[in-house]
Amino acid sequence: AFIWFTRLSTTATESIGNQTEQVISELAKKITIDNVAGTALALRSRGTQTVQTSDLGFFINGVAATCAFGPGVTSIAPNTIATCTLAPACGAGSKMRVTAPAGPDEVTC
Repeated sequence: AFIWFTRLSTTATESIGNQTEQVISELAKKITIDNVAGTALALRSRGTQTVQTSDLGFFINGVAATCAFGPGVTSIAPNTIATCTLAPACGAGSKMRVTAPAGPDEVTC
């Protein structure tokens, strides 16, 4: 019984440690909207880890949109700005929302 309990305890501890590392990693991937005008969107990486562009989601008034980054751009390094082209455009008064591993950011166009 003691060996079973020890193994169970070790497995639970490892699982909690892995989940904690995953949460910390996700929180280190913060993206904010720096500027949006029509089809031009500028994103700023405010975290400490690189964010893959494939981990980002784009929504205008709650409807999924696409944002095309330049050729070869697949990630955004910490403390840098990346731009992409929105489709469709974000019209005046619309809500632009970007989701990232550390959570969403939203601004009014």
